[in-house]
Amino acid sequence: MTASKLCARKRPDLFPVRDTEVCDYLGLTRWRNYQMDWQVFRSLIGDPDIIAAIDVTSKATAEAAAGRRLQVDQSRLRLLDAAIWTYAMSLR
Repeated sequence: MTASKLCARKRPDLFPVRDTEVCDYLGLTRWRNYQMDWQVFRSLIGDPDIIAAIDVTSKATAEAAAGRRLQVDQSRLRLLDAAIWTYAMSLR
């Protein structure tokens, strides 16, 4: 997990954070295969409806943070990961 988190931090537009909660929710944990994870995330991030939802949310978040000392993540992949994690945690 540590190596994937370092890759995700260094290249946020290329590598998703390989989070256990997200992988469990997406049904990826049983395979433990990074390549499969990346294919699923690539498919999700390529969906026009998902991109539109992320962009609307990202714009609203950036507007809310304007004038404050907040750094807002703009990487679609990281925002998708955060959204999936939040949803998966709400189901518990």
